Amino acid sequence: MNEKLKNMDQEIKTIREAAEELKRLALEAGMPAVIKNADRILASLEMLALNVSDPVSLE
Repeated sequence: MNEKLKNMDQEIKTIREAAEELKRLALEAGMPAVIKNADRILASLEMLALNVSDPVSLE
């Protein structure tokens, strides 16, 4: 279980980086809908981090 949580934690971090890059590109392109959707993705990732990343960091 421990290794699976670490793998999930890494995936969350990878997806977060991609979502942040997407938002940055959307800001440069002036695409408000993409910016808002990227923000939603980041908010969902924050919830995932609470469930996965926080327990991993406690170990």
